[in-house]
Amino acid sequence: MKNQKMHITTQKAPQPFGTYSQAVKCENLLFVSGQLPIATNDTKIISDDPIAQIRQCFENLKAICEEAGASLNDAVKINVYYTEIVVSDKLNDVMNEFFEAPYPARIRVKVAGLSKEAKVEIDGVFACTN
Repeated sequence: MKNQKMHITTQKAPQPFGTYSQAVKCENLLFVSGQLPIATNDTKIISDDPIAQIRQCFENLKAICEEAGASLNDAVKINVYYTEIVVSDKLNDVMNEFFEAPYPARIRVKVAGLSKEAKVEIDGVFACTN
């Protein structure tokens, strides 16, 4: 049987700025594109505060997961890209607001820069049984 991929889109998260989908579901996996700290229906970073930026990225991921019938706790792997060490330092605190144990596998990668001069961008892979 051929794998079928389904594009997932919600108005409750920022729309893509280019040629990519908010998320793609393939069989029982949901691949969510990198989420910047941008509020729905906006194109600007919400704040300079790194903690607020982390929270907004997770809110965007959450909205996309819910559209696909999943939740943040269905995360298998989270990738976090950041430009300032304070993001890495505060990540665990903010994740505790959104996730329950067992936590997903995760990587944090310090980068030279991100789109729209964000301090953080987060993507992930989620188990999706719906």
